[in-house]
Amino acid sequence: MDPTGTGGTLGGGAGGSTGSVSGSGGGGSSQGGVAGTGVTAGGASGRGGASGAGASGEAGTGGQGAAAGATGAAGGNGGSSGGAGGSPGLGGAAGDARGGAGGGGTGGAGGSSGGALGTGGAGGRGGGGAAGAAGGRGGGTAGSGAGGGAGTTGGVTGPFVCNQATGGKLIDELYIAGLEAGLDGARWQLKWKDFAAIEEWANAQSTFWSAPIESACTNGSASPDRIVFMIFSWTVKTQADWRTKIMQAVTNFRAKYPGLRRLDFMAQIRGPNNMLCPTPPATGETIVVSPELQAAMQEVAAAFPGFVFLSPAWEARSCADFQAGGPHLTTVGNQAAAGPIAAYFAATQ
Repeated sequence: MDPTGTGGTLGGGAGGSTGSVSGSGGGGSSQGGVAGTGVTAGGASGRGGASGAGASGEAGTGGQGAAAGATGAAGGNGGSSGGAGGSPGLGGAAGDARGGAGGGGTGGAGGSSGGALGTGGAGGRGGGGAAGAAGGRGGGTAGSGAGGGAGTTGGVTGPFVCNQATGGKLIDELYIAGLEAGLDGARWQLKWKDFAAIEEWANAQSTFWSAPIESACTNGSASPDRIVFMIFSWTVKTQADWRTKIMQAVTNFRAKYPGLRRLDFMAQIRGPNNMLCPTPPATGETIVVSPELQAAMQEVAAAFPGFVFLSPAWEARSCADFQAGGPHLTTVGNQAAAGPIAAYFAATQ
């Protein structure tokens, strides 16, 4: 059976041999062939033993699937005069975002009952696997292998069970000013703490990881599968230091949330044209996102294709959107910023 994805060279396992004729009690046995390399389906089910006065032939062993494909499960038990169907083949490993679709399962050998459904391999962006082959001989109803399901796109888009906005005071102010209102509130929540700079999230032992959840998701709140992470720092300056800290944070997010499928980076709301306003910002603060931070975020996103994404560079409409010289926005400024930001994230929630 040909796979439907674009994986490696097809290598099908040899089918099981026909079971011995059961005369004086001898059972036939069969062994499925091992699959070749590349994306393959498992070997065909063994055929049942021919009718005789003795016991039924033993079941053939299903072949083993290779990477990214999946084998079909084997058939049901044979009747008293026919051998049992082959046992299930092992499923292939899942492909990545660019792999081919999983191949369809092969049908089970015929017996007194139909073959079990084939298992579709996890695949990449490909279409569904081909339908399984019909069951072998044995006097029973032919098995029906189900085709492999269509591949995913590596978590690029939702729906996600729980989206979590994470960061410091700036993302909290944005969230309550209208960001949450523009999203599916049942599938979004907020985790923030004041002074939650990148150094805290880069530290797996930081107490900031225990910050309480606000407006929790209806489901999956303890382990969100998508995180929007606002990155800032008062002390990190160089691109190399930014890159190191952000990479450490990514490692920690993946360890803390094993089901995480997507991580979005965003920086703070910038000043108009990413410049300071006439009124200086608060001491030690800024409304300018440095080229070093921007480049480091791009580097880390490129290191995790299909998992880490870089959000657009959002800017305030004017200096009047800031409280004094920033970086905190006025209520009106946050409301104005929340609309387009919510629309961006709603498209992938």
